[in-house]
Amino acid sequence: ERGEDHGVLAQEYCERRDELLGSLYDLAKQIIEAKYQESSEGNDNPDLKESIFREVTSPILATAKRHEGYQTLWQICYDISDTVLLRNLMHDSIGPHGGFSFYVFKQLISSGHYSKLLRLGEEFQEELANFLKDRSDLLWLHEICLNQFSTASETLHTCALLSSPGEDADLTSTRKSLSFVERRRLLYLSKIAATAG
Repeated sequence: ERGEDHGVLAQEYCERRDELLGSLYDLAKQIIEAKYQESSEGNDNPDLKESIFREVTSPILATAKRHEGYQTLWQICYDISDTVLLRNLMHDSIGPHGGFSFYVFKQLISSGHYSKLLRLGEEFQEELANFLKDRSDLLWLHEICLNQFSTASETLHTCALLSSPGEDADLTSTRKSLSFVERRRLLYLSKIAATAG
C-alpha cells in the first residue's frame, strides 16, 4: 500500500511541478515582451530580445533543471532554438528512465522530427539506442547512421517479421500492419545492410 501511495504522490508532485513551472514560464514570456517593447523603442532587434529572454528565464531554467521539469526545459530550448543549450541539458540531466534525453527523444518522435532525432543520436548514441530498443522501425536507421550494418540487418529482419504493431512498443501502437510489399522491402534492406557489414 505504501508503494501505491508513493506512486500517487510522485505523480501529483510531477503534475503540480509542471503546472507551476509552466505558469512561471508564461509569466516570464509576458515580462520578456514588456521589457523588449520598452527597450527596443519600435526597432526590431532579435539579439536584444534573446538577451532579455535569457536573462529573465535563467532562474526558471535553473529551477526546472534542479526539479527535473523536462517540459519547461524543452519549451525554453525550443522557443529560442538553442540546440547547444538543449545538448548541454541532455548531458547534465541523466535521471531515472533516461532523464531529459528520453523526454527530448519522445518530443521529436511525437512531432515527426526524425532527422533531428537521428542527428542527436550521433552524440547520444547509447541513450538513443536504449530509447529505440522497442522501436525497430527507427532503430535500424540509427544503427545505419552509426555504421553498425550487421546490427541494422538483424533489426530490419526482425522488423519485417513482426506480424502486428502490437508486438512492438506502446509508442508504435498507431502504426498499421505491414503489407507484403513493405515486408519484402525491409528484407531487401536487411540483405543490403548485411552485405555492407
